[in-house]
Amino acid sequence: MKSTVVPAGIFFAALCCVPLAATAGECREEVMFKKGASSAQVKGQISGYGYCDYLLRAKKGQLLSVKSSSTKADIMLQGPMETLLNDGEPVTLSADGLYTVRVLMPRALARKTQKEAYSLDIAITTPTTPAATAQAPQQAATIPDGHSSKDSVDWPGFYHGTVPCASCPGIDTWLELRDTKNGVQYSLTENYQEEADGFFESKGAANWNKAGQSLQLQGSDETRALFVGEAAVAFLAEGESVPADNSEYWLEKLDVFSGNQEMLFISPAKVSIDGAGKQAVVSIKDGVMNFEHSTDAGHRSLKADLQIFCAANQYTMPVIVYYQKYFVGGKMVDQGGNGEDRLDFAGAEDVVTKAAAQYCQ
Repeated sequence: MKSTVVPAGIFFAALCCVPLAATAGECREEVMFKKGASSAQVKGQISGYGYCDYLLRAKKGQLLSVKSSSTKADIMLQGPMETLLNDGEPVTLSADGLYTVRVLMPRALARKTQKEAYSLDIAITTPTTPAATAQAPQQAATIPDGHSSKDSVDWPGFYHGTVPCASCPGIDTWLELRDTKNGVQYSLTENYQEEADGFFESKGAANWNKAGQSLQLQGSDETRALFVGEAAVAFLAEGESVPADNSEYWLEKLDVFSGNQEMLFISPAKVSIDGAGKQAVVSIKDGVMNFEHSTDAGHRSLKADLQIFCAANQYTMPVIVYYQKYFVGGKMVDQGGNGEDRLDFAGAEDVVTKAAAQYCQ
């Protein structure tokens, strides 16, 4: 059946002619996406004029697709927009809001009161913008050529990326991998954008697969597998051994500087250097700083652009945004900055001093 946007009046006209029993429905449930997943499966059965409704929240511009095991049932989308869905074909949502995926029998079969069992794979993805594609790690450069990642890649460290979210614009994902005497340990922080209670943390062990290319996370309520590449990692879909060519689940390895109970995280892709050596001026976009303890102002992290003047041992942070939790998580608690005023490096243990030592060469 071809996907067609249908005016609300037509839906009403169709329903007004259906026997009263059909309006009761046979099931109604909210679609629950597992943490970090962009799809979910539901199962049910309909008969006659009955129907089942599956509710989910989504954002304007996201792509919704529904793949059904049934060749008889129709799949209808209702809410801010209304359309009949082709099996597995994505539609672009026209507005933010609560959507209903309705499963029902075509009129000819409904009259025969036939029963039909089905399963649905419901997926919501966020299209990759050109800017996001440019910033994503390139798979060809990150997959080791015939070698074990475990032995040939400098994999311990911190990683960051924004991965697709079924109910929000994206999930800011921060991952630390540590090589300890007890094996690999991980810490994972996920911040669901624009969701008040969307901050999640997990930690635990991670086990290498036999090929030494991927890690199975073993934390509480955490079963995802992680492909380990050169300077990047990627969450694997079920059944994958390497990421798909168009995977949107890559995390980039970060440059990290620590000292004075602070940690500064910088994406190498967001560092530009004008000049060379001590005469250089280093520009850094979206630097993130964590504080070991909450400050008097109530923040545990900040996000800011930095400009480092190597010759003068000075830097600027024109605009600073402060957050309640680590890794720019939780509520924004304050905003400030020093404009064009330059600040002096604050000693050898200052994290900006350490960043300058790496970039001012």
